[in-house]
Amino acid sequence: MIRLIKRHWRRRWERFYSSHRWHLVIDLTFVIIIIALVVGLLVLRSYQPRLSDSNTIPIINKPVVDLNSPPLEFTLSLLSVSPRLEDGLDLQLKFRNLGSQEISNIKVTLFSANNNFSVTQLTTPDNPAVKTVNRQLLVANISALATLETTATVYLRAKNSEAQTVNLLARLEYNLAGQGIEETITIKPWLLPAELSASGAAYYTSPQGDQLGLGPLPPVVGIPTNYWVFWEAHSRGDVKDLVISARLPKEVESTNNYALLAGNFTYSSSTRQIIWRVPDIKSQTDDYRLNFEIQLVPTPDQLGEVPLLVSNIRYRAVDSLTGRVLTGSLADLTADLSLDKFNEGHGQVVAE
Repeated sequence: MIRLIKRHWRRRWERFYSSHRWHLVIDLTFVIIIIALVVGLLVLRSYQPRLSDSNTIPIINKPVVDLNSPPLEFTLSLLSVSPRLEDGLDLQLKFRNLGSQEISNIKVTLFSANNNFSVTQLTTPDNPAVKTVNRQLLVANISALATLETTATVYLRAKNSEAQTVNLLARLEYNLAGQGIEETITIKPWLLPAELSASGAAYYTSPQGDQLGLGPLPPVVGIPTNYWVFWEAHSRGDVKDLVISARLPKEVESTNNYALLAGNFTYSSSTRQIIWRVPDIKSQTDDYRLNFEIQLVPTPDQLGEVPLLVSNIRYRAVDSLTGRVLTGSLADLTADLSLDKFNEGHGQVVAE
């Protein structure tokens, strides 16, 4: 081995080193670098540092959230229901932190579980701990083992006029120890009370342009003029025992001509009372209708006046599910024919 090294050294000296010494410098540099790398590798392999207790890195145990038993208990209950959907539903919301750490960035979003209704807005009374944005309720934080209660009002829009049951879901989101948690809560369905509405109008000419009435228009003293009265009833939710009644002035009589698809029509000449009774009205998209004819014979003391045709119009029904009584009244109908677009304003009695 030594002879081979000497022979190799002699050849390189004669060929390179004797004429150009910088070849020798380069080769020696490479040899030194290789030796340094080998020594460094051996030192690293043999290095075994000893860490004192003061230099050890502590291990932080993050709390594990059991999603089957969330640390935030949330309940939502109904306080009251207005007969009118646009007045909103009053809610009671309760948050209870069951854990030992603060819960932050709490957000409750309400939405409908079906297509019967849609949530349009959520509002809450002045409360520094909560705020509402559109249909979301926001709470900054709840301390460990603390409880927060608040009220709110949710506003809905009916997308199905027959729907009476409100099915809402609440999406609850919050942060605990740097972890985002989300759960969806099913809220007990609410049954909205039935809502009943009615309308009435007098016509000489129908909205479609067909002549319904007979006789002079404007009405003439001592000469009969016939009009038709249209009543309509509509309900959200089932109602029963609907009664719409009215009285006719002494100058007006029923001709006993009428058209209806449900219930029965009666007129008492002695009491001058008209009554429409319908045993049951189902929640529907179409209205229940009654059309009946009346006859006006103006008297001389009505000259220059607009006679009354139908007065004291009232309606009453009972919510089939809750038993709640629904009542209302309509404006008196006059010969002015305010909804008859062809004859409006032609109601003032004239002389023959």
